[in-house]
Amino acid sequence: MLLNDILDWVEELSYWQKVIAKKILKNEIFTYEDVEKVFEIVMVENKLSDKNIIEEELKFKNIQEVNEGIKNNSIKWKGLENVVGVNAIHENAKLGIGPQLTMIYGENGSGKTGYTRLLNNIFVSKGDKKILQNIFEDKYSEPSAVTLFEYENEEIESINYPDVKKHPFYKKVAVFDSHSATEGLTNESELSFTPFEFDFFDKFLEAIELVKKRFDEEVKKHQLNDSFKKQFMKETSVKKLIENIDSYSNLEHFKESILITDNDKERREKNYRKLLNLKAQDPFEQIKTYKDLIKQFREIKKYLSNINGMFNKTTFACLENLVNNTESLRRLSSEEGVERFKDYNIENIGSQEWENFLEAAFNYYNTIEHEVENCLLCRQNIQHTNILNEYWEYLKSGYKSLVNLEEQKIKEKIDLYSNINGVLIREDTVLYNWISKNDLNFLEYIKEFSESLIDLKEKIIESLKKGTWNVYEGNELNFDCKLIDNQIEKLYNYIDSLNEFDIKKEIRALEKEEDEFSDKSLANNLFSEIEEYHLTQNWLEKSKKVKINTTKITRKQNELFSKYVTQKYIDIFEEECTKLNANFSTEISQRGKKGTTFKKLLIKGEKPVNILSEGEQRAISLANFLAESSLSEDNICIILDDPVSSLDNKRKETIANRLINECFTRQVVIFTHDLLFLKIMVDKANLNNINCEQVTLRRIKNKTGISTDDHGWISLSVKKRISKLKDDYQKLQTTYKNLSDDRPEDLINYENQIKLWFEKIRETWEKSVEDVLFNGAVRRFDYAIQTQRLDKAAVNQEYVLEIITGMTESSKWVHDKAEIIGEEIPEPEVLKEQLDKLDAFYKKLMNNQKNKK
Repeated sequence: MLLNDILDWVEELSYWQKVIAKKILKNEIFTYEDVEKVFEIVMVENKLSDKNIIEEELKFKNIQEVNEGIKNNSIKWKGLENVVGVNAIHENAKLGIGPQLTMIYGENGSGKTGYTRLLNNIFVSKGDKKILQNIFEDKYSEPSAVTLFEYENEEIESINYPDVKKHPFYKKVAVFDSHSATEGLTNESELSFTPFEFDFFDKFLEAIELVKKRFDEEVKKHQLNDSFKKQFMKETSVKKLIENIDSYSNLEHFKESILITDNDKERREKNYRKLLNLKAQDPFEQIKTYKDLIKQFREIKKYLSNINGMFNKTTFACLENLVNNTESLRRLSSEEGVERFKDYNIENIGSQEWENFLEAAFNYYNTIEHEVENCLLCRQNIQHTNILNEYWEYLKSGYKSLVNLEEQKIKEKIDLYSNINGVLIREDTVLYNWISKNDLNFLEYIKEFSESLIDLKEKIIESLKKGTWNVYEGNELNFDCKLIDNQIEKLYNYIDSLNEFDIKKEIRALEKEEDEFSDKSLANNLFSEIEEYHLTQNWLEKSKKVKINTTKITRKQNELFSKYVTQKYIDIFEEECTKLNANFSTEISQRGKKGTTFKKLLIKGEKPVNILSEGEQRAISLANFLAESSLSEDNICIILDDPVSSLDNKRKETIANRLINECFTRQVVIFTHDLLFLKIMVDKANLNNINCEQVTLRRIKNKTGISTDDHGWISLSVKKRISKLKDDYQKLQTTYKNLSDDRPEDLINYENQIKLWFEKIRETWEKSVEDVLFNGAVRRFDYAIQTQRLDKAAVNQEYVLEIITGMTESSKWVHDKAEIIGEEIPEPEVLKEQLDKLDAFYKKLMNNQKNKK
């Protein structure tokens, strides 16, 4: 037996795994407290905790299944109620299910898909689970429902979905739809139905994962904190010891290595004082200062080389030429202006002030973006005056343009000489102090040059501005840069004179000893952190040896799966293919993966969907579903959505026979819009004395998914339907009489009932076309047209008109047109009038048929 094999295997597990297994085998919930308990056992077993745990003796041979109710197949699924938030199903809808066969008929848009998707989410299914929101509701409601199960003693258990998403009873029901059919034919899929005992492995694996998660959380808490290492920044022997600490290190040896004796302290005091003395006469700072002075001298030399080039004879000649040329151009420009404007009697014409005035006016004029008719100063009309244009042309003339170019050059030269800093070395600098202590003559030379530089700079700027060159030969400046080279050479000699190597070597040796002493002191201060780091390393090293994985469990699960499930599935599948006339040499490719088997259907190496017809595909997929669901003895009900969609009549008959046989072993629920298949199933159920519940899903106004237990309404004859309508009319009449203003909900209920009643009136008019008008010669759900019945058919314009009128009148109330045209909800007299018309029509046609005998 499967359970005995599981128990034998559990006996070989470690103690902490046995504790979990016992809890699951006794069908007890593995709680958070259980996780903590098992976690502590794992810690102690692996020497990661010092707690004392007493192992209790665990025996498994006498363990039996405790919750027999879960595996009790006398349970029946009774249906759904309080369905909320599902598209195409009205709020608080309910759906009743019979003890053997339940046929649920509904036309397109009546709510079948909404119910199927909801059931796909609740029960075992590979079908379409995408539930859309109910579009006819203003606010969003989470899809929910109450599932009802009945015990053998008729006690009802209600389970709220999705509050309870995993319940043992949910595994007792399996759902098949077009999506799951396609999935099985195109993709690799998991075997969804297994013997009840395999739930042990699922729960065991889940519990192991919880313990592993708890252990991983504990490992994260023991993450290494090595921040203390950053405090050891010098390259010392202590730092190397710190960096090499691991779980194998001897901490006692480390303590000995960082021990500081009294002799160490005395030696450190002596060395420290010696180090301070050496650093006080440290040549390093002097050398650094000398090198900085050399750098400054070189920068000054570079600056003075540029200055020499600006104050030599060649440069002065160029400047003089620029000044003279500019003045010459200015005279020519002035003469041109006097000549051009001599007839205008303008004061000081040709003067510099006059030109400046014109340029300023021109610049101001250019800032105005529209035509100017009045003078910008005196506001006189200048529209017919040409002098302004002549002014502007003058400013743009040849001489004036050349003057502007030369003046721009002079301006640039003025800026250049103005930026010259005459103070070569500031008195508050180290360089000035050094020169004043080492070479007073050189210092005096610098001061004299600076004074001459400042004077000559100002003289050049003045000449440029006035346009008269008054700097003559002999005024040139030239700083002797060799004097700076002498100072640099002198500084290098000072650097060479210092005994750098010996002092540096001794300082370094003393600093190294100081670093060693400092790191030893630091290590002693941080020893508690170092010790904690070492202990954590030891703990983590041990934790790496803890193996909490599911490989061994999965291996055993797969082994038992192959022994008890895989071959059984293959045998059942082949048997189902035979029963459904679907022997297409279908092969089954299988592989195991973590506690389950994945299988793929193939025909000659190809997917069935690529080879078989639609009908053959549906037969194969149905055989696959029936084989899978038969694997579990726990299954009590199968639900099928349109199992014969688009199939021919012959294959419908085959599938109907197979599903009728299923009704003897478990509940069968079928959603269909196929009237022929409905009739076949009802007839076969009656023939085999199988209880067949017939439910119709209707759409009234915007409400869909309305289930009505019509006692086989779809298959009733016109005569029986009229009889049923009369009974319902009597009930509606009583409801109407009891209406009260203080109970408006009764009026709403009455309105809904009459809409349904008129829907049945309309359907009966439709059926009268088949049964009465054509005398059953043409039926929507028959295999063929019965031509021999046409002799009693009675078709004329009068009858057709009556049918059209009856359909129109009944549809008015069904589709809510009464509200649009302002009519009130019909009273019982209106219902009786419509019923009488239908009854009279039926009797008239029946009499007509009798007269034809």
